[in-house]
Amino acid sequence: MITIHSSQFTVHSKERGFTLIELIIVFSVTAILSMIGIASFVAFSQSQNMTNAILDLKTMLLTARSNALSQVKPSVCGVQQLQGFQVNVCCSGGCYANCINTTSANYEMNVVCGGSTYNLPVYSIKLPTAIAIDQSSTSYSFYFSALSANVGGAGKVVVKSKSPIAGFIQTRIATVSATGIIQ
Repeated sequence: MITIHSSQFTVHSKERGFTLIELIIVFSVTAILSMIGIASFVAFSQSQNMTNAILDLKTMLLTARSNALSQVKPSVCGVQQLQGFQVNVCCSGGCYANCINTTSANYEMNVVCGGSTYNLPVYSIKLPTAIAIDQSSTSYSFYFSALSANVGGAGKVVVKSKSPIAGFIQTRIATVSATGIIQ
C-alpha cells in the first residue's frame, strides 16, 4: 500500500518569483532604453555619413587643386596643353547645368585641355542616399588653373541631410576661396 504524505503537496504562500507587473515594468524599461539606443545610433550614423560626404568633396577639391598646381596632365589630354581642372557640383534644380556625368554623380572632376573639357570617370562621386546638395550653395563649379593658384567660381557648397527622424537635419559646408584655400 502506498501512502502519500500531505506535507509533500502543500503550496507555500511565500514562493519566490516575479509577478506579472514586475515583468511588464522590466520589459517596458528595456524597450524604452532600446529605442533610445537605436535613435542615438541612427543619429550617429547620419552624422558620420555627413562628415564623410563633405570630406570626400573637400578631397576632390584638394586633388583638383593639387593636380593643377603640379600640372599633372592626364592621358586624355594627349598632346593638348593642360589648362586646369574643374570640379562641378551636379544636382537638379539650379545647380551646375553642364555636368558631363549627370546620371550617376553628384559632383565630378574634369580636366580642361586645349579648350576642351574631359570627364575623369574615377572622379565622379555620388552622395549617400539621405544626403543632398543644398540650394543655398553659392558656387557649383570650381576651376583650378594650371598656370596660377587662382580659383574660378570661388564660393561654398552646402551639403544637407534628409534624415528620416523628424526635425533632425544636419548641414556641412565646404568653402573654396579665390586664392585656392579649401575649408
